[in-house]
Amino acid sequence: MTKGRGWVSAGEITSHMGMLHRQLANLAVLDKVWETEAGAMSKYWKLEAVEGDAIVVKASSAMAAHELALKETQLLRNLNKHFSKPWIRFIKRV
Repeated sequence: MTKGRGWVSAGEITSHMGMLHRQLANLAVLDKVWETEAGAMSKYWKLEAVEGDAIVVKASSAMAAHELALKETQLLRNLNKHFSKPWIRFIKRV
């Protein structure tokens, strides 16, 4: 969609809907695999949001945040294996 103009063509609508469908599918997969890939730490790490190519994770304590920082690379690798194209590049800790 062009800023301030509304839809320009059916092709633009189709393209936008295809992108939205892929994003929703990725969110559904992420939601389904989060607890499995986070393992026992899923009790201490809460998946809060997705911001572009980052997931936002809230840690329940400083110790849990430290553990998340230590396991970030492996967690990203494990999460991304569930997608045809890896898209999660960062974990934003809050």
